[in-house]
Amino acid sequence: MDTHTKALEKIKEHVNSSHILKPWDHFSELPKYLACDASDIGLGSWIGQGELGSIRRCRFHSAKFSPVQLKYPTNQKELLVIVDSLKFLNDRGYDDYDDIKEEEIQLDEDTLSTIP
Repeated sequence: MDTHTKALEKIKEHVNSSHILKPWDHFSELPKYLACDASDIGLGSWIGQGELGSIRRCRFHSAKFSPVQLKYPTNQKELLVIVDSLKFLNDRGYDDYDDIKEEEIQLDEDTLSTIP
């Protein structure tokens, strides 16, 4: 195994460890958070549970934009990341995030302030 492959395998192992990800607790009363961001070429997000300062990530999501989505203005890409992330989570059984409050969705607020 070459150096790059070893490094990639170590990163994968670390990201998937219990130190990084924790199982989703469907019965937890702890706040649930969705953090989202869009770039020029794609989107990324994570969902987690816990109190501020000790939120544990439960699931990560990323995707490349389609050729049509690449043409969207930045504020529409930021909104798309929310919709795409919630759909991704719902498709994987994380369907009890409906109690996520607006303040528990973390975005680039400067971009969203430009939405009419």
